[in-house]
Amino acid sequence: MSKIRGIVHTIDKRIRQEEQHEALKKEYYDKMQTSANAYEQERYKTEAQKQHDRHRYNQKRKAYSVNIPIRLAKKVVAKPGTYFYGTLCKLVEDFKTIEEISKYFTTGQLVKYEERDGKLYNLKTELMAYDPSTGECTE
Repeated sequence: MSKIRGIVHTIDKRIRQEEQHEALKKEYYDKMQTSANAYEQERYKTEAQKQHDRHRYNQKRKAYSVNIPIRLAKKVVAKPGTYFYGTLCKLVEDFKTIEEISKYFTTGQLVKYEERDGKLYNLKTELMAYDPSTGECTE
C-alpha cells in the first residue's frame, strides 16, 4: 500500500511540475508576442514619430513624482570681505580686534588702512584711525 502512495505522489508531483512549466511557457510566449507587436509598430513609424516618442519618454522619465522629497534652497551665507559691512567705526563697535576687523574690510578699505605697531593708520593722511588699547576710533 505504501508503494502505491509513493507512486501516486510522484505522479502528482510530475503533473504539478508540468503545469508550472506550461504556465511559464505561456507567460514567456505572451511577453515575446507583445515585444514582437511593439517592434512591428516601431518599424512602420517615421523618423519624426520616433523622435516625438523619445521626447515624450524622456519627459515621463524626468517628471517629478509625489515620492520625491522637496529640497529647500540652501541658505546663502555671505563671506566676510565680500560685502560692505560698514564704516571703520561700526566695525570697531562690533569686533574690537584689528585681525577681526580686517576680515570684514572690503578691497577699498584694505587699500585705505594699514596696521602698524598694533594700531590702524589711514594711508592717505598718515594719521592713526584706530587704537585697540584705548578703543579710540577717529574715522
